[in-house]
Amino acid sequence: MKKQTTNFKTINRQNSRDNSTFLNNRLANFVKPSKALRLLLMSAAFIMLTIALAGSAQAQVRTQIPEEDPGPPFYARVERSSVHTQIVPHTNEWAAVVFYRSPACVPPNFNLMDLFNVPGAFFCQLTIEGFEIWRNAPPPVDFAPMQAKFNGLGAVPVWFVSWAELQAAVADDVLTITELQTLSSLQKGTATFFRETLHPTGGANQPKLTINAHGTLEDGRIFQLHHSGSTGTVQTTISFR
Repeated sequence: MKKQTTNFKTINRQNSRDNSTFLNNRLANFVKPSKALRLLLMSAAFIMLTIALAGSAQAQVRTQIPEEDPGPPFYARVERSSVHTQIVPHTNEWAAVVFYRSPACVPPNFNLMDLFNVPGAFFCQLTIEGFEIWRNAPPPVDFAPMQAKFNGLGAVPVWFVSWAELQAAVADDVLTITELQTLSSLQKGTATFFRETLHPTGGANQPKLTINAHGTLEDGRIFQLHHSGSTGTVQTTISFR
């Protein structure tokens, strides 16, 4: 009887091949769902990011004045340089100084040409109400709103002075309310109707200012003020009767 011999080397090689095939199959089965899971997570993350970016692009914020917003950080509209006004709304004869806060609260030595006074102006009583629309959020996120709309509370102070006299007064780049009150041509008025739409520089793509107001002067006469200003076009009419 012939003795059967076993070739252990051959068996070992076969077993190694079988083990390798088994491990490769297990690894392939593991990798496939892992790739699918990664693709699924990446897709979900991209969708969430897209939604977030789309939402942020439309996330304009509207704030009510004075309930949510202290209002404009200035007392009166007096500006050194602007695309929609030259110092103040004016014609060749008259200039109009609109007070958004009580003139009685303006510090006597404050230079109105500086326009902003933060936070000092916020402590003075408003003569207007309205709202502002911000691209993202109020300061410190955005420097200026995209748009602001103001309506008078029934008694908006509007002071009129000779344009020539006002130009002379601001020649030194300083205009205080004390100096304004001493101008010989000063005519104080109160607007019973006041409406303003502002697209400010620094917030709007196309800066623009529109003011419509009418009321009475201290001597009983009626005044009307219409102003529209934007880049390259400024029109103002002031009439008394």
